[in-house]
Amino acid sequence: MVDQLRNREISYHDTASMRLFQDAQNKTWSANQIAAATSKKTKWKLTPSRQLVVSFAELYDRKADKVMQRKMALVLDNEVLDQWGIQPEEFPELLGRWRYGLRKNVIYKPLDEIDMSEVNDHRILNEEQLTPRERMVLEIIESAQWSFRNIFYDTNESREPRLIRAGESSTADGWTDGSSYIAINVGFLRNRIKRGLTWAMWYEIAALVLHEYCHSDSDTSSHSHDPHFYQLYHDTSTELSWIVDAMFRRYLKRLETNSKKVPKRLQLQALKEAESIQRGLAMDFQHGEKLRLKEKKKKQDKTKVSV
Repeated sequence: MVDQLRNREISYHDTASMRLFQDAQNKTWSANQIAAATSKKTKWKLTPSRQLVVSFAELYDRKADKVMQRKMALVLDNEVLDQWGIQPEEFPELLGRWRYGLRKNVIYKPLDEIDMSEVNDHRILNEEQLTPRERMVLEIIESAQWSFRNIFYDTNESREPRLIRAGESSTADGWTDGSSYIAINVGFLRNRIKRGLTWAMWYEIAALVLHEYCHSDSDTSSHSHDPHFYQLYHDTSTELSWIVDAMFRRYLKRLETNSKKVPKRLQLQALKEAESIQRGLAMDFQHGEKLRLKEKKKKQDKTKVSV
């Protein structure tokens, strides 16, 4: 497709929605998506002149990954430059072939000139700084640490339980030193508590904790997500639902123990989600049975033919 565009065999206008640009995280972008990142509603950190910073780096570069996560700049794979036969500073001009305004809305900046000093703001809080409900949530998460460890048994890596702490950061929902603790941004916790701590909210919390467990080194100054990380997260996340269920049940029990009536909304939410899970398991079982019977019939047919 790139070759056809460079040779003027197809129209740039007709390919505006095609994902032709690979970034340093191995995700792909279209010209339209890059244009959307420069709009007024964008979540990207634009320059004072409302420009999107674009840089280039090797695939899975650690700093590039960090910059992308913080939405400080769109960092594309160096291969993009080779594919289009351009220099980094010529990229805004290239984008202008799809949308003329992108020439001025995008600016190139070398990766080593992007200041990361504001990213490393991670602070651990004392228990006295937390509300009783926040401390209770942390205690419940802490009680599940051996369960988190166990779901790594079938992988090529092992994990030991880590302390769960609350912290503050303007850039991360969670972070870890890779061995002894996992910190959860108190803002992240308060948002889930405010929304009712349903089963779904506990799943979001558990997914964050698992994410940090998949890091075997500190991710406060660097935060690499290479194919190995994604594979490890994928392999372990399949066991996450039963940990969530245990934490959610423990939460409901704590509410009852504290003589606080469990909100009816939470009861209905738990019942609805439990029924949904049961239906899903039943459908999976039925599908598995159909495949098993189909395979059995194939073997029988083969046996008849051979006879």
